[in-house]
Amino acid sequence: MEKVRGIYTALCTPVMDGKVNEAAMDKLVNFVIENRTAGLVALGGTGEYCALTNEQRIDAVKMTIAANKGRVPVVAGIIGPGLPEAIEMGNKCKELGADAVMVVTPYYVVANQQGIYDYYRQVMKNVDLPLVLYNIPYRTGVNMLPETVERLLDSDERHQIVAMKECCPNMGQVLELLSKVRERTSVLTGEEFLFYQEISCGAQGGILATSNLLPKLWADLFDLIEAGELKKASEIVIKATPVLRLIFAESNPGPLKEAMKMIGIDCGDPLLPLVKPQPQIVDSLKAELKKLLDWYK
Repeated sequence: MEKVRGIYTALCTPVMDGKVNEAAMDKLVNFVIENRTAGLVALGGTGEYCALTNEQRIDAVKMTIAANKGRVPVVAGIIGPGLPEAIEMGNKCKELGADAVMVVTPYYVVANQQGIYDYYRQVMKNVDLPLVLYNIPYRTGVNMLPETVERLLDSDERHQIVAMKECCPNMGQVLELLSKVRERTSVLTGEEFLFYQEISCGAQGGILATSNLLPKLWADLFDLIEAGELKKASEIVIKATPVLRLIFAESNPGPLKEAMKMIGIDCGDPLLPLVKPQPQIVDSLKAELKKLLDWYK
């Protein structure tokens, strides 16, 4: 985890009959690694952390690590709102063998920047693992500003902060973040629709939901942008956009789990309160995904 670069897959959690399905997890992990994903993120938002029992969360991390067989880094996502849960789950993930934890900003209580800073300082003090910061303000209702990230890096004596997943849709804020910290830690986009722009401006990779479905496409796209082949990269982005719009037409990972079934990797249905997407979205997704996969061989 010293240098975080490339595409990390924010894994779906395949839950069937109330249990995390080991065979499905094994198939998913092998598929994305064989198609050039650089790392795995278990239990993030795409992994439906908040809808899982604690036993299911632990099983998901165990199964991800077992399926991975040491090939790429495994990051465990912690999407709980409170500090005790973050610390307890972080230490459990260390015990299970995770290489790092990704901890979302505390939510619901709407902390100010000092509260966010103190929260992460306590996580770093109490969880002895590399840390990926996670900012997704349109889900959490709080926005970790670039100056707070900079303060955290200034205070990070043990160099625990190895990356940040940035899902702020404001490109101005993203550019400010890159200008402040990209030489000190990896900035990873979590926004498919901003991937081209952010990688072009110096982000070092992405943690992406649709890398479950299109791992090779995203890995290739990252390499093309890094190599300066922007015209070819932009063509891929434009071709993929209809599928991406449908994947996010309803809350993630509802449509994504349907799309995974279409490529032969059944990750089960979305967990309540999410439900299966509307039939017209499924039909459109099936048609657009076929067109994209026929084109991108």
